[in-house]
Amino acid sequence: MMHTDTFQGLVMVLAMILLLVFTDGGLRGITEAHRALSEMRDLVPAPLAQIGHQGWTAMPAFGWGASKS
Repeated sequence: MMHTDTFQGLVMVLAMILLLVFTDGGLRGITEAHRALSEMRDLVPAPLAQIGHQGWTAMPAFGWGASKS
């Protein structure tokens, strides 16, 4: 069982490395990717915005998850 857990861990690490490499290459760098995410702030769904979501690259408002009624 330890062998299968080790194998699964290695597959997950490899997948994360590949995800980072392909994402970085596809979006021309981390800074450009962050800028693109920041520009998508107006695409936040209304229910998330109502409970404190401030954008894809910003920390949520204090009290995240509490409805603002």
